[in-house]
Amino acid sequence: MVGQVNVNDLLADPPYLMGTLKGHEVLVSIDDFEEALPLGDWDKRETGLAISAFVDNGKIKPAALARAVLLKLQQVSPQDAQALLTLLGRKHAAGEVIAFRVPPGPEIDKRFPFLGLYIALFEEGEHVSTDALDKVLPKLVLKAGDDGIENLFIPAIGTTWNKRQELEIGDFYKSFFSTLPQSSRPSRIDLSLYKRWPSFEIEGAAQSINLSWQDAFSLGKQRTSLVHHDIRTLLLFIAVALWASSRKVHLGTKTFLVITFFFGGIGLAVNAAIRSVAATYPSVELPANLFVLTVAALVYPMVVTWNPKDIFGASAP
Repeated sequence: MVGQVNVNDLLADPPYLMGTLKGHEVLVSIDDFEEALPLGDWDKRETGLAISAFVDNGKIKPAALARAVLLKLQQVSPQDAQALLTLLGRKHAAGEVIAFRVPPGPEIDKRFPFLGLYIALFEEGEHVSTDALDKVLPKLVLKAGDDGIENLFIPAIGTTWNKRQELEIGDFYKSFFSTLPQSSRPSRIDLSLYKRWPSFEIEGAAQSINLSWQDAFSLGKQRTSLVHHDIRTLLLFIAVALWASSRKVHLGTKTFLVITFFFGGIGLAVNAAIRSVAATYPSVELPANLFVLTVAALVYPMVVTWNPKDIFGASAP
């Protein structure tokens, strides 16, 4: 199912459900984490938030949202805020994801609705690149899933709406959808847009989400089509190898299975090797694949009738 989000839907009835991708329900909402966040049907015991920070010579400098969250936690639970600061005070490297669990309690649950904070670390002094996002985003999602988080809020970390020379918000969503890992947890991922952004930035973010969402589904269909094509091609040449081999040996059940699985392995290896070599010249991939598999299928009967003694010589008496 491919959804299309628009700002009116978000404002009227948040969050907006885009659909399901790679085992995760993907939603979009407009939030302000500096305010008390009404969770609705989100359960704090299973809810996490992604934030970011920068590493400068091993020291961590929280980004704007991380500073706001830390301030909120300081107001609600000073001891937990201190524990987080202690964790951030340890030596870390860019590319890591730091996980911090906020202990539940009657008062903190009302004012701080997240069980887990997941802090993506980027290099200080450098613009956040798509390569950095490609590495850190899947780590963040998998770590939250391993911690039992079911509902994960992910703002557009690494972006700054008023600094166009830095990472574009569309690049963030491209990285998110292209690197989203296949897993059952978190079952729901909420792409959170900042309520205090200018209206044109929120509109642009919604459009970027729609484009990246469509691209993710198109890529999935292309991969599925490619797999089906490879399987059909392989089955065809297994049939050719069986026909050619039947002219040399009797095709009993055992021989049939040996030829099928052995040649199937050869075919998969050939597909992978040619695809890797032909990455720069995609137009040569199909003819090269067909040529190599044709030769392999027709020459295969020689392999079937080989006798190891003819190759290595008879053993001494």
